[in-house]
Amino acid sequence: MLQDVYEKNISANGYKKDANQLALINLLADYSSQIEDSENFISRLFNRKKSKKHGVYLWGKVGRGKTFILNMFYNNLKINNKFRQHFHEFILDCHEKINNLNQQKNVDDKVTRIAKDISQKFKILYLDEFQINNIADAMLLSKIFTELIANGAYIFFTSNFRPEEIYKHGLKREYIYPFIELIKEKIEIFNLDTEVDFRKEKLKEFKLFMHPYNEQKFQSLIDNFLDVKDYIQTKIQISENRYLYINRSAGKIARFTFNELCVENLGSSDYIALCKHFTILIIENIPQLKFDNHNEALRFITLIDCMYDNKIIGIFSAETKLDMLYIGKIHRAEFDRTISRIYEMQSNEYLDNSLLYAR
Repeated sequence: MLQDVYEKNISANGYKKDANQLALINLLADYSSQIEDSENFISRLFNRKKSKKHGVYLWGKVGRGKTFILNMFYNNLKINNKFRQHFHEFILDCHEKINNLNQQKNVDDKVTRIAKDISQKFKILYLDEFQINNIADAMLLSKIFTELIANGAYIFFTSNFRPEEIYKHGLKREYIYPFIELIKEKIEIFNLDTEVDFRKEKLKEFKLFMHPYNEQKFQSLIDNFLDVKDYIQTKIQISENRYLYINRSAGKIARFTFNELCVENLGSSDYIALCKHFTILIIENIPQLKFDNHNEALRFITLIDCMYDNKIIGIFSAETKLDMLYIGKIHRAEFDRTISRIYEMQSNEYLDNSLLYAR
């Protein structure tokens, strides 16, 4: 049972059971039964009662266990046609498929075609860290998820925002309204509202984030952690006709200034490519981000999301301590998640489970 798996994981990590997490576990256990029964001929024959909803939109503050619990649910689902992906990667894949179809003749409804292809392959779609940052994504969402649900897919999201706050300050926000209404009608909304930030609770040793920046001390930190003699220039492919050039790399290690990654006009496709190619990213000279650092803050949020989701080790130097890294207001909620994730990325558990020795 899913609750048994939950209690075993809680005990192994030294946590206490949480009432809201248990309520979520019970809800997901119902979905497990419903989804697995739908694959069973006897259950279909007797037409067991099932929810009319097509998944769960799980939202709440950072570090409350959203991904932790949905991962348990997903990993214990006894079906094969399931798919987990970070939302950044999912939406990039959709745009790329649309671009490919644009080059073909006699393809009338590209989004319907893409949604049909996805739902034929996967009954379960689990999208972690859902958030919308641009109008192109907002315009795509409503139609593709309407089609996925119509084709029988179950969709599970994690997010830091209640549905009504999606793309809150975005340009032409009215494009997102149909998607919000779709979520409220077709997807179960669950707020995982616990008091404890489990991510910070698990922190054992804070050692790979240095402030204020001191070149000599930072180099000493790197030398103690890594065996890098010389850096070389290299490039990695982002798409068919585009490459990202890296000035300092050494095997599976790449070193950047904050400006190179977050002031330059890079995006999630660049960061995902970096995380597929390297296991350690060194990022130095991170400034304190203020209200007028809107684009830089968004890029840094996306970068950390990609690093975290791909189990990349980060070594950071910054102008100020981590909790004061962002003093703007517009992206406060998103940056709280970023801060919490960087805390976790310094923990022994994260380092033990990283891809440092796996590639």
